[in-house]
Amino acid sequence: MELDFLALGVGSVFANVASPGIWGSFVGFLSDILRGINTATGNYGISIIIFTILMRGLLLPLDLKSRKSMRQMADIQPKLKQINEKYKNEPDKKNKKTMELYQEHKVSPFGGCLPMLLQMPLLFALFAALQQIASYELGIFLIDFLNQQSPVVSTALEQIRVSVQNSDVIRESMVNIVRQIFANPDAGIVDTLREVAGTENVSILIEAIRNTGNIEILEFLRNPQFDSFRFLWIRNIWVADSPLMTVSGAPTEGLLSAFRNGFFILPVLAAVTAFYQNKLMPQMSGQAQQMKGFTAILPLMSLWFTATANAGFAIYWVINNVFQIAYMLIYNRINEEAKKKDKSLEERTNP
Repeated sequence: MELDFLALGVGSVFANVASPGIWGSFVGFLSDILRGINTATGNYGISIIIFTILMRGLLLPLDLKSRKSMRQMADIQPKLKQINEKYKNEPDKKNKKTMELYQEHKVSPFGGCLPMLLQMPLLFALFAALQQIASYELGIFLIDFLNQQSPVVSTALEQIRVSVQNSDVIRESMVNIVRQIFANPDAGIVDTLREVAGTENVSILIEAIRNTGNIEILEFLRNPQFDSFRFLWIRNIWVADSPLMTVSGAPTEGLLSAFRNGFFILPVLAAVTAFYQNKLMPQMSGQAQQMKGFTAILPLMSLWFTATANAGFAIYWVINNVFQIAYMLIYNRINEEAKKKDKSLEERTNP
């Protein structure tokens, strides 16, 4: 979970930057996998669940290696504590005894970190791929909606698209531009857009967006071509699971709005599963006090991230947590049973 938060922060930076070359190809590859799964399932919510489980399955060998190392470090903590207390005034001897203890138990102090660090590039790309798909799918949905409003709006939108495509001033795609303006018709990009595409065309677009009713968008969302966007209680998976957001990504008029996209269910699940997952993590004795503060803030961070991101990302976050919880419960059970067997064998050998 700690790695996921770091990956989220860095991954979001990568996701918002043009990504040519190997990195962009890798992000595109993951996006294509998710889209391919969606072609088979017909629903992005189910596709993200399958995609997340596949990714966690691929990372499982690294996870196992990391957990094993962390467990071994936790097991030798009492001996480490004895060494630290016994040689607290002899740093050289303390370091020597510590290294001897590591060698005796075949433990590396970095063994739990290295496998996790190796996962980071994949996690960065995964976050970027989810954000890339969300941006594209929501933008295409809104553009399709505008195109069916009237020939005048459709013509203005096409002229804006051509102007943006040939412009060196605006480097954003039309899907991103339309998505921003739907969320806020007074977005900063509007002034630049007027300079590039002409005041008349942009004014037609802005007026069409301002005059758009939530009922019309909801009705358009019911078209069969957007069936893959709906998942359980969520009307549009590419918008946050929030009663404060409409299906177009614009703010609602309040928590009780009939046009809300969700109910904050996924963010709450993300917070609860993050808390429980952290409770299952093996803690070394010297870290217990330090981890208390992180344990308290971790669910709140999960809540905030998933409440502000699109619901597709929130689904990934929750399923990832659930997978980790199930895996850790099974791993801990197997580990405890192995310890009991070793202890029983030792007692029979040394009565």
